Amino acid sequence: NRATLSLKPRPTLELVVDYFHHRADNLNNVGGIGPLQTLASRDIGQEITLSVYHYIGRHLFLQGIASVGMPGDAIDRALPGDTDNWYTFQLALYMFF
Repeated sequence: NRATLSLKPRPTLELVVDYFHHRADNLNNVGGIGPLQTLASRDIGQEITLSVYHYIGRHLFLQGIASVGMPGDAIDRALPGDTDNWYTFQLALYMFF
């Protein structure tokens, strides 16, 4: 499941917040990495992502992404020890002609 909130406070700036609730269709995950080939739960986890898109000019586009993922019961039960949240940060500058 996914919910998205998108705001465009200026013509050159867009802010997007996405919420994902990841669930497996079934408990059989053949082809997945070792501990995740058979799941004990369908709850894979949740993720919140903030994306920023800024058009600097005719030839430059800046994209920033920050994300946090919270492991669900399927991940917690498949991996030994504590499963911490995981974080992603990305900043990209695109140039086109």
